[in-house]
Amino acid sequence: MNSESPMTATSPAGGAVIKRAPEIARATAADEDDIVRALLAASRIAYADLPGAETGGVERLIADMASRKPHDYRKLLSDGSSAIFIARVDGDVAGYIQPIYRPDRTGQLVAWHVLPEYQGHKVGSHLMRQGLEFLGDIDIYSITTVGTVAEAMHRHFGFEEVLSVPPDHDWRKTPPPMALAGLTAPQVPLILERAQRRLILEQMRAAADGSAAAGS
Repeated sequence: MNSESPMTATSPAGGAVIKRAPEIARATAADEDDIVRALLAASRIAYADLPGAETGGVERLIADMASRKPHDYRKLLSDGSSAIFIARVDGDVAGYIQPIYRPDRTGQLVAWHVLPEYQGHKVGSHLMRQGLEFLGDIDIYSITTVGTVAEAMHRHFGFEEVLSVPPDHDWRKTPPPMALAGLTAPQVPLILERAQRRLILEQMRAAADGSAAAGS
């Protein structure tokens, strides 16, 4: 995850009724507004308990991202420089994931967000599967905020802390946009090693096959 927008996730909100699996597709320029909406909504809830939130830090961060992120995603979606996949539920965008290749040809999840009303309905799982499938048989990294639901969700899917990253490394510090907003948000670098990735995908495929069989 880059320092612009740490990975977020929130606890299930239960606000949506999903009767079938979400449709996963590669995002286009037409999805820009929905992607930004998912980012802002997930961030607002995910960071609500961080130190500094009580003095308006989250709202300052949201305002900052709302001014910058539309341009960032417009560029990414228009020039095709990054793959972004969206999940649709009954035609509405419920979340997205952004997997990229690092210079060393390992992978990284730069973003993974689900709108709060769709959390707890496996939307994030479907997006994670797409991200892992897209990147292929390689080690995959991510960086997220310590102690959040996002960290727990990454660990649920097999990610483990990169212990070789020293405590004073920039990857472990509060990202500049969050610090400027007055939030304290130490980060944790994570890795899903390729062997574990294979295992997780096997489990996901088996679960999907079981759900399909049950619904037939």
